[in-house]
Amino acid sequence: MIRVQRTQGLTSEIGFYRVNSAAEWISVVGIMASVFVLLSYAVLPIQYTRSHYLSTCLIVSTILINVSLGHIDKATHNRS
Repeated sequence: MIRVQRTQGLTSEIGFYRVNSAAEWISVVGIMASVFVLLSYAVLPIQYTRSHYLSTCLIVSTILINVSLGHIDKATHNRS
């Protein structure tokens, strides 16, 4: 019988929470950048921002992705 030792890597509980915390903070930065772009679309004239409904929808979708990344459920790691 071969015994495999468990290593302390990204699959361990501590590594999971560290990666999860990093993803939350990266998503906060992404949300702030996306909101800044949306505000610039609202404030500046169209010829300076080249805003289009497709680019606006793309930015809104990235905001939604960043919000979902920031709310990764930590309890999903504990499921077997």
